[in-house]
Amino acid sequence: MTMTTTYEEHWLRGPQSTSFYCRLYQAEKPRAILVFLHGFIEHIGRFAHVFPCWQEHGVSVFAYDQRGFGRTAEDVEHRSTDSSYGKTSGEHQLEDVEWAVGEAKFRLGEGLPVFVMGHSMGGGIVLDFATRTKHSIGGIIASAPLILQAKAAPKIARYVGGKISVLTPYTNVPASVNANDLSRDKKVVEEYLKDPLVKQKASLKCISDILNRGEELLEKRFAEWPTELPLLIVHGTEDKVTSPRASLRFYEALSAKDKEYSSYTVCASIDITWSDRLTVQYSEILDISESRETFITSLDDVDASGKDRPLWRVPIRNLLEMLSAMY
Repeated sequence: MTMTTTYEEHWLRGPQSTSFYCRLYQAEKPRAILVFLHGFIEHIGRFAHVFPCWQEHGVSVFAYDQRGFGRTAEDVEHRSTDSSYGKTSGEHQLEDVEWAVGEAKFRLGEGLPVFVMGHSMGGGIVLDFATRTKHSIGGIIASAPLILQAKAAPKIARYVGGKISVLTPYTNVPASVNANDLSRDKKVVEEYLKDPLVKQKASLKCISDILNRGEELLEKRFAEWPTELPLLIVHGTEDKVTSPRASLRFYEALSAKDKEYSSYTVCASIDITWSDRLTVQYSEILDISESRETFITSLDDVDASGKDRPLWRVPIRNLLEMLSAMY
């Protein structure tokens, strides 16, 4: 199938008057909107091959380089005067996604169900966002969410870094990610290492807030999850960057009425969202038994009893089907 690759680029003014680099992929006949948040020290350009697939299947996408990363931080011509690489905080990240959801609704279609998806750091953000937002959300999708690191940082380093971050919050420190832990595909690793927008550093405040957020999600924020808000978590079983055990622990703690956890036998977090990395098929990825509702193709479909099917299942199932097809 020929993919639609048309998208709009915008520099949009967000919280704290920050200029955000955004891409809008408008589906021809949209059924849903997806707001996408990338991972730590990444940018949306690294997911450019995924967005057109969703667009082709009726899901309009709003994606943005997060505060402190990508072109939002590095584009000298368009970035805000006070923007710089790694300069962000947990509080600002939550304000930014709240803003992004509002922008997505305004620009891509009022009245459509809106889903928020985050990968790695973005996954941790959307989980936290879901426990606080006042927006009406169709569902949350967290891909290899950074709740805890696969290998925890030394406690003394966490303590010292946290204290220093109070004094000099936006001082950048080395924050290396082993590229070989991100994917089994050598081409992906090479592209990651050569990417000029991927820098192995971040501010003390950014790092401290990311780690604190994950612990708070597990310790108390899970209890604030809206029971009617659907959740899908996908995570590789051998992820060496973000902890799949933490994802499962969070999932099991939730009292959400509709939630799903899908695990993949893959080595790393990027393998979850990168194309042509997995050999599993859709039927193997999802445990869809007769007791589960099957994928439906129309928002107007009803089940055998005549009751309306939950609308969130349409886009989420569709997204999963598309992801698995690409894998």
